[in-house]
Amino acid sequence: MLVDWTQKGAVAPTKNQGMCGGGAVFSTLGGVQSLSKIATGTLQIFSEQQLIDCVYGCSGGLANSGYKYYQSHCKKISYLAVCTPSEYPYTGRQGTCQNVACKFKISGFKTVATCDDLSKTIMSQPVSVAVDASKWSTYASGVFSNCATAINH
Repeated sequence: MLVDWTQKGAVAPTKNQGMCGGGAVFSTLGGVQSLSKIATGTLQIFSEQQLIDCVYGCSGGLANSGYKYYQSHCKKISYLAVCTPSEYPYTGRQGTCQNVACKFKISGFKTVATCDDLSKTIMSQPVSVAVDASKWSTYASGVFSNCATAINH
């Protein structure tokens, strides 16, 4: 049975990252925001700028880097956790990581390594994915199938 997480209110609205190449930031937060909805019943929107300033910059990366940042900082220091946009506003350019008092925390994350595991995981929660996008420029229509391991986007 397929689960449409948008119908369950567990997917935040699409955002425009502007000129900052922060796709990994938005992907990381998509997963965290969705899990907040599943855990608390409320879809919390979190700060992209915090991850841009403290982890990724505007040059991209993988979601694991953001999850590792949250996990290590949330356990070590209580004042720097997952911020909301009002606590850490979006500027769309890399700045200096700010020590801002934020109330949300995450306890961990799990890496899903195979396509079969991904299929099983998305039945219980939305996920952040990294993909091999090298063949996307030739995509025209239909179901795209390219479960490769050369992660580049």
